[in-house]
Amino acid sequence: MKIIVSHDVDHLTLLEHKKDLIVPKFIVRSSIELLKRKISSSEYLRRVAASIRNKWQNIEELMEYDRGQGVGSTFFVAVRRGGGLSYGLKDAKRWVQRIQNEGFDVGLHGICVDAIEAMRKEHEMFASLSGTTEFGIRMHNLKTVPGMLSRLDKLGYVFDSTYRIWGNPERVGSIFEFPLHIMDGHIMHGNKKFTSLTLSESIRDTKAIIRKAFEDGVSHLTILFHDRYFEDGFMTVKQWYMYTIEYLKENRFEFTDFKTAVGEMEQ
Repeated sequence: MKIIVSHDVDHLTLLEHKKDLIVPKFIVRSSIELLKRKISSSEYLRRVAASIRNKWQNIEELMEYDRGQGVGSTFFVAVRRGGGLSYGLKDAKRWVQRIQNEGFDVGLHGICVDAIEAMRKEHEMFASLSGTTEFGIRMHNLKTVPGMLSRLDKLGYVFDSTYRIWGNPERVGSIFEFPLHIMDGHIMHGNKKFTSLTLSESIRDTKAIIRKAFEDGVSHLTILFHDRYFEDGFMTVKQWYMYTIEYLKENRFEFTDFKTAVGEMEQ
């Protein structure tokens, strides 16, 4: 079983959220976690400090960690606003190029799911920013609608990894669909909108998924971790991610990436 790691870039700064409710929701959610003792007071204060610094991303820190662990992860960056994602095209371009310059692959974090012309525009915008037409996609908030994968295929995407289904990647037309198996929010939050599990509980559940995937013959296990959480204000989630990567390394699982996996399956 091979491991594919990816990161969705949902936020860059606090100030980009002037016209939505993301910041008030974040304050309420963090306060609930503090009151329920799911996070420490130091974590809470670190979140406040990062917000004061207007820093809501940890892309460079995460690239440094992944590189040190030999993980060739894929970052998904958006070119349109929607669903609580509010950074602009100029910032998207800057980060796409910075990630590429560091040797990591970049895909589109899609917003449009049903209108083919709007989806085509997103594809064209990302191709212009990235300088390539060979890229994949993951929809923001894992949103799906009937016929979406067929439309993505027509637009020329190499792969998609949006659907939370169990099993192996499959080719649908010319596009490869990689099921999403493990996601930070689902592991840490359960069915709630705030951190509800301890580190040991989240590690226990993650190991169970890895074990089941191995026993079921899953060829490529996919993991999604948001760069926002790679800082000490989200210590439990950060430790969960680092433990998971190091656990997989210790058990000699091989890390790969979407494009390499597509190339192998095409052969």
